[in-house]
Amino acid sequence: MNWANKRLEELGTIVTGKTPATKNPNYYGGEFMFVTPRDLEYDNYYVTITNSSVTSKARDSYRNQFIPRNSVMFTCIGNTIGKSGISSADCLTNQQINSIVVNRDNNPKFVYYLLAKYRTVIRSIGMSGGAATPIINKSTFSKVKLQVPDKKMQNDIADILSAYDDLIENNRRRIALLEDAARLLYREWFVHFRFPGHERVKIVDGLPKGWMVKSVGDLAEIKGGKHLVKTLIRKVGPVPVYGGNGIQGYTDNKNYDGFVIVFGRVGANCGSVHWSYDGAWINNNASGLMPNEHPELLLHHLLNCKFANYRKGAAQPFIPNGVLSTIRFVTPPENLASMFCKYERTFRLQQVNLNKQNQKLCQARNFLLPRLMNGQITI
Repeated sequence: MNWANKRLEELGTIVTGKTPATKNPNYYGGEFMFVTPRDLEYDNYYVTITNSSVTSKARDSYRNQFIPRNSVMFTCIGNTIGKSGISSADCLTNQQINSIVVNRDNNPKFVYYLLAKYRTVIRSIGMSGGAATPIINKSTFSKVKLQVPDKKMQNDIADILSAYDDLIENNRRRIALLEDAARLLYREWFVHFRFPGHERVKIVDGLPKGWMVKSVGDLAEIKGGKHLVKTLIRKVGPVPVYGGNGIQGYTDNKNYDGFVIVFGRVGANCGSVHWSYDGAWINNNASGLMPNEHPELLLHHLLNCKFANYRKGAAQPFIPNGVLSTIRFVTPPENLASMFCKYERTFRLQQVNLNKQNQKLCQARNFLLPRLMNGQITI
């Protein structure tokens, strides 16, 4: 194969992002994505949703930092060096991200996979600088040299690998739709009280007759998580490892069996809620809730709870398990709770199956990626 040694700046224009002045409200809450490392992962392909957005005024003020669709974004500052993704539309990134606006001689998807293949190499550059905060500045990033084939070969490799990522993204969209359906059902029945047969139920003291107020401590056993060393956490495996920010990886052992609700109890993810049907390892920045009954209903109670009033601590917010156990919810009669859980469980089990499909697709893609890039597989 004919591969050439090229600098990243030869693949396109390198753009370093910038954060608009946070004191100016006219810059935020608009139609353009504002991408930060929080919105990127190590294998999340196209970025379509971000935690924050910016306006056309921000675009006009930071025109040189705005990047077009199909730009490849790569985190270059901090311990998350190597998180990457492809922009799905015109957007702005913060200063921790260097982006490649790929030129016509190269394939954006191939460039994304190229950076994924050499992520560890590029990351080592930033980690070896000796600074307190690891960093790869724009100049250094631009000069990184990697082996790159001609455009036709790039297209062929990108087509093979993106077929897997397209399926993964489609499954993620289906998972999101299932999540929305479950949330809408919960709100219809338990927030607006438009549950089956509500027309015939009397309201007593502001609640439908037969409904009760119960605490989390009444509905579940709450236990703390336990630290798991990073060397035991892998990209794939039978048991998901949860922290407050969701799945951190996979391992072989469980500290929770069966259906468990994961509650982020400290730090930036204080009040986050996740779940697993097949058990999990829960790390020490989260707690596990093992429901006594109607697990899906308790899950939605927590997903719809506003935890701001229960947080303690200023610099490092946290919610102790003792406080969590006192939070109260309106709970329906047995027959209605069972009916909701039956419907909702069908959504959850479909999500479980789709997530398992995505694990297998990720494994297949990750198996192929280095072999295609090294020429071990002939196209």
